[in-house]
This record gives sequence, structure tokens and C-alpha cells, in this order.
Amino acid sequence: MIIVVPFAGPVSTAVAGVMIESCRKTMPHVPIWQLTDEDTPKLDGVAGTIRRKWTGELATFHLEHMSNLPEDEILRLDYDLIVKRDVTPVFGFKFDLALTRRPLNDPTCGNLMRVKNPHNHGVIFLRPKAKLFFERALEEYSSIENKDRWMDIAYALENAAASDVCRWIELPGERYNYTPKKRDEDVSFADIIHYKGDRKHWMIDNDQARRDGEAVLRMVENR
Repeated sequence: MIIVVPFAGPVSTAVAGVMIESCRKTMPHVPIWQLTDEDTPKLDGVAGTIRRKWTGELATFHLEHMSNLPEDEILRLDYDLIVKRDVTPVFGFKFDLALTRRPLNDPTCGNLMRVKNPHNHGVIFLRPKAKLFFERALEEYSSIENKDRWMDIAYALENAAASDVCRWIELPGERYNYTPKKRDEDVSFADIIHYKGDRKHWMIDNDQARRDGEAVLRMVENR
């Protein structure tokens, strides 16, 4: 098993460092690999980098990366989360792909999004056959006209799941991909906590973490 973390460009290495340290603490036997471009430096604490040429578009760059991973059991994680417990037992279930359903009280998700995009893709468990899923998602994304480059990648992933190109299951986001509503919230029930959007400075309070969060909000507003 390996962990892969997409991380490229001018985003907060301090936030990523908190995530990496949480993985090393809870799953010290699992190597972490950084999915990145040809220029971004290697993060401290990762076993190595898997590099691809930047495509000029985040969605295609990421989906091409995910379609060409090593044949292994893989946990794919966003850089802005904290792993609180060992989640390797998930691979005891039978699946090629495991997605996390958005919690009912997700503060970043309205009813329309929950219908059109019921999963948050910041945490994905996968086995080799999931390559078909990401290839299908890339096809779905490429077919979209007037892309907004924000939610369209999520819709492409949802459409790929609906096509049933591989065996997939759903995991509860309350446990495996939980986003807190406030900074001091009790999140002891969650195995993985996702500080998405403008919550990144809740992981480590510095200027870069705040800028990352502000950049996400601008992207959402301008999509």
C-alpha cells in the first residue's frame, strides 16, 4: 500500500507538512508519494515524487496522474487534511474504488451540490482496476464544453462512477472525510478531517495557509 498526495505549484508546504506528519504518525509503515509537476520541489517527509509535465489545466493534469499510478493499493489524499487514525483496514473491504459520501451536515455543501456531486473526492481508496475509473473521468471531463475548471472535474468523477467501469463502494464522510463547521469543534469521531476551503489555517495558522484558503474562495466566486 502507498499514499499519494497531489501537490504542485505555489501552495502551502506548511499545510502539506501537517498532513504528511499525521500520515507518518498514524500509518508509519505506509510510504507517501507526491504527485507533482516537473518543477515543484519534493515535500519533506515523502518517499519520493511522481512527476508529469504540467498540462496547463489542473483537472486534466490530475486525472492523467491518477490514470497512471503504480499497481498497488493506494490511498489518495488532498494536502489539506489530517489523518487521526490508521485507515488501512478499509482495504479489508471488497472494492476497486471507495469514495466518501458528503456528510449530511457538511457546511460547504448545499442541497443542489449534494444531489449533483454527492461525494467529496479529497479522500479516495483505490486498487489497480480503478485506473478505468480515472480514464473514464478524463473522457467525461474532456467532453464538457465551457468548463468552469472547478466543479466540472467533480461532475466528471461522478459520471465516471455512475458508469460502473469498476466495482466501487461508498464510505461515510462523517468518518473518513469530515469537514468541521468551526475551529474548536469536537472531531474525535472522525478518522480523517478535511480542512477544505478557507479552513486551511485551522491546521497551521500562518499567512500562506490563509492565502491558500482565500485563493480557493476566489476560484469558487469566479468559476
